[in-house]
Parts: sequence; C-alpha cells; structure tokens
Amino acid sequence: MKYIILALTLASSLFIAPGVYAVSVDVNTADAETIADALIGVGIVTASSIVDYRTQNGPFESAQELMKVKGIGEKTMKEIEADVLLN
Repeated sequence: MKYIILALTLASSLFIAPGVYAVSVDVNTADAETIADALIGVGIVTASSIVDYRTQNGPFESAQELMKVKGIGEKTMKEIEADVLLN
C-alpha cells in the first residue's frame, strides 16, 4: 500500500507545470521575456507593454504605477505586487 501512495505522489508531481511559481523581477531593468517568465498572469504581450511604457515614461516609481499599463488591472496587480522589484 505504501508503494502505491509513493507512486501516486511521484506521478502527481510530474504534472506541476514549470514556471508555476513566481520569481521577483525588476521591471525597470528586465526585458519582456524575463518579466513574462517571472510574473504569474503576465504574458509576453503585457510584458512587452511594460517595457514600452517604461521606455516612453521612464522607470516605474511604484509597483502600483504598473496599473497604467494595458493588461495590468487590480486583479493582476494583487497577484504580482509582491514579486515586483524597482531599482
């Protein structure tokens, strides 16, 4: 019985998708691919918009300023805020 439980535990761990866990990222220096890879719920299109916004307006002064970027709303902001670095 314990071997069945062990086998099921190991099998279920194979179904955890890579990149499920967020990683902190500096949105003032990272490229779009790095931002998309690091922040859960932010895809390459939104990450590219973050880089474009930064290029046009200068570095972000607060994480909340990301909400000025198309694709970043309150829900996404709540999910990513702890992982946003500003240097």
